[in-house]
Amino acid sequence: MRYKDIKKNKAYENLGMNEEEVNNLLADCIEKKQELKAGISDLSVRRNEKMKKKEYGDVLKKVAVASLSLVATGAIIAGVAIYKDNTKPGNNSMAAKETTIKETQKFTEKVTEKETEIEIQTLNENEKVKKSHKFGCICTENCDDNGNVIEEDVIASHEKNRLAKHGKYEVMQTLTDPNKKYDIKLKQGDKFKIVDSISMIDEYHQLTLYYYGKNLYYFDNEGLKTLNLKTAKADYVFKYSESGTELVNHSWSSRIDICDIDDSYIYVSGHISTDENDGNDYSYSYDIKNKKLNKINAKCFEWDLRDDLIITKDEPNYMISSEGDSLTESPKYVERKVDGKIETLRKLGDRVWVFTEDNDLSFSKSDNNKFYYISFDKVKQSGYTDYSEVTVMAYNIKTNETEKIDVFTIPNMNIGDKGFWFKEITDGSVKFYYNNEQGHQENGEYNLKTKKLTHKLAVEQD
Repeated sequence: MRYKDIKKNKAYENLGMNEEEVNNLLADCIEKKQELKAGISDLSVRRNEKMKKKEYGDVLKKVAVASLSLVATGAIIAGVAIYKDNTKPGNNSMAAKETTIKETQKFTEKVTEKETEIEIQTLNENEKVKKSHKFGCICTENCDDNGNVIEEDVIASHEKNRLAKHGKYEVMQTLTDPNKKYDIKLKQGDKFKIVDSISMIDEYHQLTLYYYGKNLYYFDNEGLKTLNLKTAKADYVFKYSESGTELVNHSWSSRIDICDIDDSYIYVSGHISTDENDGNDYSYSYDIKNKKLNKINAKCFEWDLRDDLIITKDEPNYMISSEGDSLTESPKYVERKVDGKIETLRKLGDRVWVFTEDNDLSFSKSDNNKFYYISFDKVKQSGYTDYSEVTVMAYNIKTNETEKIDVFTIPNMNIGDKGFWFKEITDGSVKFYYNNEQGHQENGEYNLKTKKLTHKLAVEQD
């Protein structure tokens, strides 16, 4: 039964409820449906503030489970109504009661079977979203001083007000003069009231809000803070200066992100750099109970792959030239978070790119346990990467195995200014662009089935 068809169920008439009571009951059901939908988390470490296409399937499945549960509720209510009607004088009340219970049990068992089937299918497909997972990053929007959203095509990171919504709570972050401080305001009643004030490095370091349950988390110049949305109280989780770790050197050129939170640990990762050197990557877990930061390893979290699986990157031990991008070409691993520590499952390669130009992974449409990535296995005599030879690889989450799919060569790549990037990798082809020997951009595509490479100028030259 669909939600909009509930009113057509004549069993409600036997409950002895008036029209207003029926409407209130339906409104409660619909509200519950919205709460169930809102409870589905977005788990991307990159936190691009958008849901990926393949995650829409998660939403539909979970809403389907919620719908089936409410249908079961409707069946029980209908059973109660029939029983009430059958207990009128002249009816065999015990027989009616027994029949109603059997029919209700039969129906709910059928619904439970469907729920179980959907849940098993979801687990078998290793979907990213878990019901119990309560961590995520909150999308923010430009707003005026009263919290009214301002629709704009281009949103700068240093706009004055940003509005974040988490469940029934609304939080506004406001930049204050001299544009290095934020007021954090929580909506209480019709007004936004200041519950915290923090300092940032500069106005272009946008404040990112993370959530776990009813708590918000965010970094300022001094460390990690949390805001309890129920009590409206803010406090430090830890300060860099008191951490007893390399984080004491956190500066304007450093980077830190929350990668995950569970009931026991907060996982943070980033890059420390100083005026003397480029610094290094790091990953820490914060033990919530013992209030201590523990270093996991020197790798940096790159992607929240699925459940407790992540993709990490290590600092390359080879030379990076102007032809390369040290933020993407690096040794990469698939690892698992276990009780505040990291367990390495598989090394993807030494000179690896895993992201497309849309900052996403290329999952197979025929097997959502498998994603494609690029490895550069050929090295020049100088020690630098030879980007003209491309190895297409795949990693299977279920089997924890890597597979070499194919190798192809780009014949006319510009050696000095390659301008090289991947658009997408599918089951059938690899699409990319690069600069040719004349310095003009070309679009290329390698067909994995026919083994044919095609390329043409992105813009026709005069």
